[in-house]
This record gives sequence, C-alpha cells and structure tokens, in this order.
Amino acid sequence: MLQDKEYLGSIDGLRGVAILMVVYQHTLATPISNWLTSRFGLDYPYIVANGWMGVGLFFMLSGFVLALPYFTNVRQLESANDFQAYYRHRAMRLLPLFFFMAIMSYIVSAAQGNDYPVSLGLTLSTTSMFTSSEFFPRINGSFWSLMIEIWFSVLFPLLLVMLERYRWVFVILPVLVFAIGLRVAGAYFPFADVHTNPVKDFVVARLDDFLVGMLIAYFYARRQLPQHRSGLVFFAGWMTIAFTAYLWDLRMQGLIPLYWVACFNNLSQLGFGMILVSALQPGWPRVWLSAWGLRVLGAMCFSVYCWHGLLITRNLQLNAFDVTLQLQFWFLLLLLSSLTYRYIEFPNERSLAKLFRLEDLGPGAVVERTDAS
Repeated sequence: MLQDKEYLGSIDGLRGVAILMVVYQHTLATPISNWLTSRFGLDYPYIVANGWMGVGLFFMLSGFVLALPYFTNVRQLESANDFQAYYRHRAMRLLPLFFFMAIMSYIVSAAQGNDYPVSLGLTLSTTSMFTSSEFFPRINGSFWSLMIEIWFSVLFPLLLVMLERYRWVFVILPVLVFAIGLRVAGAYFPFADVHTNPVKDFVVARLDDFLVGMLIAYFYARRQLPQHRSGLVFFAGWMTIAFTAYLWDLRMQGLIPLYWVACFNNLSQLGFGMILVSALQPGWPRVWLSAWGLRVLGAMCFSVYCWHGLLITRNLQLNAFDVTLQLQFWFLLLLLSSLTYRYIEFPNERSLAKLFRLEDLGPGAVVERTDAS
C-alpha cells in the first residue's frame, strides 16, 4: 500500500500544464489559428485550437487527488462525522475563493457597463449550471467548470461509497452509459459554444472524467500501475490527445457524425490517463513535470483560472502577438493569483517556502493543493 508521506510534485506540474493549456486557449489559440489559416490556407488548424481540452485534465486530476487519501486509508468515509469533515474541508477549500472571485467578476462587469445581478446570484448558488443562458455566467464565463468541480465534490462521497460496496463494473458501466448518453443528446443541443453546452457538459455527463482519475488513484495506491516505459506511455498519451484534437477538427469540417462528439471525451480520458500514469512513475516525464515553475503554477491554478478571464482584454485579443501586452497580462495574472493563493486559498499558512517554493509539504500535501481547477 502506498505511503501517504509522498509529495507528488508531478501532479502539481501536470496541473501547471493544464492551466497553461486553458490560458493559451483563451489568449493565443484563435490568433494562431487565424494566422495559420491566412498563411497556409488551413480552415481548421490541426491541434493549435484545442487547448480547451485542459479542462478535462483538471476534472481527471480532481478525481485522482480526492480519492487518493481514501484509497490509502489516510481518510475514511464511514461515519456521519467523516462525511461532515469531508464537506467542511471541501467547502473551506473551494468556496472562499469562488465567492470572492464571483463578486469581483460582478464588480468588474458592472464597471464595464454590464450589470448582471441575476448572473451573480446564479453563480454564487452554482445554479447557473442548470440553465442555458447562464451556463457560461455572463460575469465570468470560465466559472462553468468551477461549478462542475463543486458539484462533483458534492457527489464524490456517493461515488466512493458505491465503489467500495459494489463491484466496480456495477458503478463504472452505469456512469459511462449515462454520461455518454447525455453527451450524445447534448451534441444536438443548439448552443453558442461548439465544445461545451449545458447538456453535454452537465456534471453527470462529465462524471466519467472524474471517475477515471479515481480509478487511477485506486491502482496507484495499490502499486498496480505500469512501472516501466513511462516515457513511452507519456508520449503515447500526448499522441492520443493530438489524435483527439484532429478528430475535433474533422468534426468541425462536418466529416464526422455529430453523435461521435460524445466519445471524444473517452478518447481524451485515455490520453490524459496515460499521461497521468506516466507522471506517477519514475522516469523523465515525472522529472520534467516536477520542475518548480510548473509545480508552483499548478499549485496556484485555482487562482490563475479565476483571474485569467477577467484580465483578457479586447486589446489583448486583437493584438495577441504583442509581447508587451502579453508580459503585462502575465505579470498581472501571476501577481493577483499569488495574492489570492496566499491570502484566500491558504490564509492560515504562514510559510512562504511551503506555498511558493513547495518545500516540506508533509503528509497529504498533494490533496491540499491539487483538488481544484
């Protein structure tokens, strides 16, 4: 059985990769795609416009890090007190920054002449996820995935109890069938964004993302994951992600039936699953992902995710290749993210070495720092 004292720095690094993918999608993906189209005549530039897939990686990592302490017996869900402790811990981990940034988003939106009090209310209550008009909250569209995370945290104990009491196949198959069914239905749901919508990306329709992460945690805790060729597995994982991006481009060209969109999630789960497995084993992928820069960016990714949408200006979108504008954006993003990471996410942690150098984190640190997207 895995010991709980191991700090999985590569998981923080993998979160750093995921947040870079998301920020890239919202800042550079469209300009680079447009440049490739005008320069080489590519209508759907292969790979470069699919950084949004990083959200699926976040979901998988959340399933992994939430489940790991329970599969290693560091925590239990056996009594009413255990459930209360779990929900109290999750609320304190997610809600302070979520509420703060929702209010901040409303203030920024109102200052720009867009007063959306209904959007603020739906966001604070996380009920915008159940609507079509506010699935991407008008005060901050990026919050859609944070609400998926919150609702998964609510459902997590139920999933864990079912996995422990019943054969895994009796849990996995119903989740897969229901999730894929919703995604098939959602693929035909008319919505502004071709990649996400209130049906295809409802929390239940994305449960299999989280469940794959939980399964990897289960086998990792029992040391039953592949122990060799981590570099090959890492490479194969990214090739699978690239292939999934290629299929998305074919779908955009109308060359793949619409209902196949539902299975793209499962293909990306395979790719990201291989990448996660390789990050957990000795080898150069784990070393690379454990680089300090990626780890600290991953540790702050909750704050980075919340702030990046507010800081992307129209000027930056129109002049994405302007180095000065990019430097200004990243300076503000990292500065503000550092402040909320320090004072809102972990207000009781006095050691800057632990927060920013990620030193001496001790038992369970991976759980505390890798459970939000």
